[in-house]
Amino acid sequence: MLERRRVSQDLLKSQFGSSARATNILSALEVKEFIHKPEGTNRWEIRFDTIEEYMRTHFPQVPVDRKD
Repeated sequence: MLERRRVSQDLLKSQFGSSARATNILSALEVKEFIHKPEGTNRWEIRFDTIEEYMRTHFPQVPVDRKD
């Protein structure tokens, strides 16, 4: 998500091989509040700040650079 700046079930399916796994990943990301699908839309909103803070806290050895 950080590299591609987007997320979708199809993208995750191509990376991880199955629709069920992609759905599970999307659910986990939503529970962690890394992504959100606003009502009435079909696109995921990615909360980059939340993801980057989580990465800095839990994986300080991994560099997180914003590409705005």
